[in-house]
Amino acid sequence: MSMKILVLRTPIRGADYSSLEKYARVEYSSFDEAEVMKKIRDADVFIGYFASKKVIDVAEKLKMIQTPAVGMDRIDIDAATERGIIVCNTTGSNAESVAELTWGLIFGIARQIPGADRLMREGKYERFAPEKHTMVWGKTLGIIGFGNIGRQVGIQGRIAFNMNLIAYDPYTTPDII
Repeated sequence: MSMKILVLRTPIRGADYSSLEKYARVEYSSFDEAEVMKKIRDADVFIGYFASKKVIDVAEKLKMIQTPAVGMDRIDIDAATERGIIVCNTTGSNAESVAELTWGLIFGIARQIPGADRLMREGKYERFAPEKHTMVWGKTLGIIGFGNIGRQVGIQGRIAFNMNLIAYDPYTTPDII
């Protein structure tokens, strides 16, 4: 096989790139930039979370960078564009996970969980300022940014907690909101 795909070893549980082996020679690298720079020289495709200008400059055959994430802030888009390298992300792939984390943070604030935990660990078991606790049931939730993650947070708020939603996103049409 003449095509080579370089894949960063991923911390994502269950990620399996073995199916790529029927299309190309697949090699793996650690997250060490020096190792990536050695292995990427003859790669056609790079699947990873970062690609600095240094990495892109040594990749003589690179045609595509695929990040197995939503954000592309650790990929030098300008350097890739300059070389005609396509850069892709996996939009929406983590919307449910980030929405769940968002709800964890909302509950932490609404129910004063971090402060209560701190007092308990200090041996102060008295009730922790119940007047500061807020229930989320039936409240109004304001969402700024109504992309995949914002929509998922909204769906969960509406269905699980009977919340009213207010959303703003300059890139989303009013009918979607």
